[in-house]
Amino acid sequence: MGLIFRLTCSILLGAVGGATFYYFELPLAWMLGSMFFTTIAALLGAPVTLHMPFRLSMTAVLGTLLGSAFTPQILQQLQYWGAGAITIAVFVTFMTAISVLFLVRVGGMARATAFFSGTPGGLGEMTLVGEQNGGDPRTIALVHAIRIFVVVFLLPLILASITDFNIPNTARVLAGRPAAQGEELAILAACAVVGYILGQKLPLPGSQVFIPMMVSATAYLVGLVE
Repeated sequence: MGLIFRLTCSILLGAVGGATFYYFELPLAWMLGSMFFTTIAALLGAPVTLHMPFRLSMTAVLGTLLGSAFTPQILQQLQYWGAGAITIAVFVTFMTAISVLFLVRVGGMARATAFFSGTPGGLGEMTLVGEQNGGDPRTIALVHAIRIFVVVFLLPLILASITDFNIPNTARVLAGRPAAQGEELAILAACAVVGYILGQKLPLPGSQVFIPMMVSATAYLVGLVE
């Protein structure tokens, strides 16, 4: 089967999976839903594929999205985050060391794979940077997918079943947030394109994500996008 056909099948399966999870108001619907459907399809032998140029272009979109967190309001609040940031840094360092040691000694993973599997972070970012530094991308993605599934999907359901905890409706929460439109979308698209080109040329670890993130962050910080 041709690449275009297999790539189209992959995208359609991901879209159906995301839409299904979104319909049932499940957490992180578009990521977990598409991941679940494409994984099951691959295990069943469906014609799905991973096309590297397409993947790299999507990492630029991911980096641009991450850059949206760097707003002027965030910078104004940094002065209040000192103690909390230090505590989190110490805790994350300790837990990462324990996780990496466990994955190497018990899981038998190579050090690079264990490090990027045990370090807290986004699934896409850690998989990409881990692969660029000699890790096994499939193993890294699987470990983070399990972590996300347990923490984001199963844990809220368990809490809801034994306590009065109410799972927030993601769609309703996001509905109250303003969305970029018109000129702002064009600026963000330009950020993704410029970041992608620079990321391809600069020999930095994770540059395909990091450079678009910095370009997007700059656009937000200078007020080009709100």
